[in-house]
Amino acid sequence: MPAALPPPPPAIVHIAPAVPSSGRHEVRAGETIGHIALDHGVSEDQLRRVNGIGPDSIIRVGQKLRIPSVSGTSGSAQVSRSNMTDGLSAERRRTHDVVAETARKYGVSPSLALAVAWQESRWTNNALSDKGAIGAMQCKPLTGDYMGRLAGRPLNLWNVRDNATCGVLLLKSLEKETGSETAKLAAYYQGLDSLRKIGMYDDSWTYVQSVKKHRETIRSGQRPRS
Repeated sequence: MPAALPPPPPAIVHIAPAVPSSGRHEVRAGETIGHIALDHGVSEDQLRRVNGIGPDSIIRVGQKLRIPSVSGTSGSAQVSRSNMTDGLSAERRRTHDVVAETARKYGVSPSLALAVAWQESRWTNNALSDKGAIGAMQCKPLTGDYMGRLAGRPLNLWNVRDNATCGVLLLKSLEKETGSETAKLAAYYQGLDSLRKIGMYDDSWTYVQSVKKHRETIRSGQRPRS
């Protein structure tokens, strides 16, 4: 659960949406073709074909891949989405879809955003914690106000799309402030100031490992069960 905000920048600069799924993706450490295809809602075959990558070829960290239009999605990507949302209520399916869409919009890994939202609320946007955190990504009102300034508009945290925007922009902001994915996730849970001054709490470490486990399950095309 987001406990604190990243330190405010000298001036508020709106975070513009990233290039949509028909744009490009820079390969990060640990990513595979399959991971990237699932994150962008396309099939692995499409991604390989558009980039001229053979079945035995590997990708490199820093390599820029063209992402085909989502409108051409076929087979595996659709099946993966179905496996993750099968049996869920319409409200939780919509939360899944909106979190993934918002993550793509702002250039954040959809599988990571979905993993955080699952950890926080099991993709339930009417969740309210005893500490006042709201919605699927469990943003507090103060965090929502801050992220609304980055988004360039007020955010209503009870609205699934605004809540996803808050959580996704917080992840994006923390990515710029921390040096690793582990630190980013710990800061999302514990708060960046606390992480820097005190170090990672034991329960923050548990949170980070749980989110990473959920992410791998999501990347496999399945819904987390724990």
